[in-house]
Amino acid sequence: MNNSTVKQIFKPFEEGMAATLLTGRTIYDLEGKNDMSITTLVNTISDYAYREHNMAYIRYSLSRDVLISGTYNAEDIKTIKTALADEGILQSKCTSGECKASQKVIDILQGILQLASNKKYLDLKWSNGRPLRFMFQFEFCSHLLPSEPHNINPLIASELSYIAAHSVIIRDSGNYIVFNDVVDGKVYPMVSNILPSISLNYPDYDDKLEFIKVLHHCYPNAKFENGLDDKQVANLSSNTPNRGLEGLFLGSERTGNLISSAQLIEQKVKDVSAISEGTLTLLDIERVKDVELVGATVEVPKKFLTECALGLREKNKLTPMNILLLGAPSTGKTDLALMTASLANVPAYGLNSPKGGIVGETERKARIQMNTLKSMAPNLGFIDEISESFPMERGNNNLDSGASAAVTAALLESLSDKSREGNSILVATSNCGWRVGGAMLSRFTVVPVLMAVVTDFPMIIRSIVKNISPETLTDISDERVIKAAEIFYGKNLMPRQIRSALKHAMSIRKSLMPDDILFAAQDAVPSDYISRVSSIYSDYYALRLCFSKSLLPWNGNPNFPYPDYIKKILDDNGDIDAEKINNEMDKLKPYVNV
Repeated sequence: MNNSTVKQIFKPFEEGMAATLLTGRTIYDLEGKNDMSITTLVNTISDYAYREHNMAYIRYSLSRDVLISGTYNAEDIKTIKTALADEGILQSKCTSGECKASQKVIDILQGILQLASNKKYLDLKWSNGRPLRFMFQFEFCSHLLPSEPHNINPLIASELSYIAAHSVIIRDSGNYIVFNDVVDGKVYPMVSNILPSISLNYPDYDDKLEFIKVLHHCYPNAKFENGLDDKQVANLSSNTPNRGLEGLFLGSERTGNLISSAQLIEQKVKDVSAISEGTLTLLDIERVKDVELVGATVEVPKKFLTECALGLREKNKLTPMNILLLGAPSTGKTDLALMTASLANVPAYGLNSPKGGIVGETERKARIQMNTLKSMAPNLGFIDEISESFPMERGNNNLDSGASAAVTAALLESLSDKSREGNSILVATSNCGWRVGGAMLSRFTVVPVLMAVVTDFPMIIRSIVKNISPETLTDISDERVIKAAEIFYGKNLMPRQIRSALKHAMSIRKSLMPDDILFAAQDAVPSDYISRVSSIYSDYYALRLCFSKSLLPWNGNPNFPYPDYIKKILDDNGDIDAEKINNEMDKLKPYVNV
């Protein structure tokens, strides 16, 4: 099978480093072998270490002590044990009940340094005559070398780890040390800051396809529901551990139940949350496949985002990395973002605020969020109401010990990361463009998504009715539908509110025929004046921040039905007049929560 994962681990060694820090995918995850059997990554590492670098694989953790990992013969086991015992690695001076476990880490690290410096071990050989070297892996290092040690022993262990990482003797001896942790950012900084860091990748689409072949061989009675095939399963489970997928195959083999797309999605939701420590959420892009976004004000955003989706599919590096959809509430911004992911055939991940109450924890989680999103490319990241979810200014005095500043810094760094070009798009939405700071705005392409115009309301009604009651066909030329559209528009109701009104009417009248639609419009309570003013202000701000005429909603449409509030800000050539838009915004500002 593919050795790319293991090669990642040994890359620092092959480049001349004595030690590395390994995070990301756990070594207890599963892999497929060439003989079509299933093994753990631990065994794959052991085989590679022996085959490519003549290394015996030695692991240590607090719970399992020193382990010799590998299928070595009796003579080789004896040679390994003797060398480890002589230097106090296998038989530490610290015994159970007589001293703290952290003392044992010190003894083992001292033993490794002594072993590497003792010339007699340079002549150590395997039974087949090959030179024998060692790969030492310390597991769960946040327990061994915690970022906030509570006694002297972890500090001593950290110093020894620092010395070992810089050791020319260890490097030249052909031995290798791997400090491994399942949680990123919790190892003592003196160690983590000087080690080359590897975040082990999770199996991608191609890796999953290979693993699925092995699963079919191992579990021949496991079956998919109708409509699912290997490629779809690989797509639904990509960039996650293999163990969850293996569990679904095993369950199907034992129970006879079919593996469903719902199960695969549920498993991926769990995996993504676990990998990102709750900072990312897998979003359901299937829900927008039957959603029809219509109207003059969404045509330009739809066209632009369709082009972005195509660019993402083709890995075109000229595709905009960061897009900010700005405008009034309930204009379809979230659906536009999810449709982009669906068209690009990539997963969409919602970014949750990593901000927490513990000093240092926010910074760590912010890094995990962005690193995880990057490692799971190709994808679309989505931040709903970015101005409410994330701090938007680097210099804000938030009185939170720098947590907000850390989140902002991590987001700004990710937005500027050129390695995302053609691999990942981040789409954010906001109703409050004025809350987005200049540094943040400069990294986004701003796309205005404005309120629907009156002539679009019949189509919007038809689209909503189709979604609520798929069997109902709505004739938008019907006078009752047109009348309902005018009433909804006159009451300043947004599509979300219209949907609620139509669902309420259906619950009462049991259908959504033209008379029922008209009833819904007449029954609906008008939106208040402040909400209308706030929506207009949001649209104005979106237009003011848009840097490209081609992204304005009337671009290329000579018949665009300009609403009155838009006409007020245009000059004689149909362009936005800066003075007019500023004047109109000043009039509205006292009524808006700016």
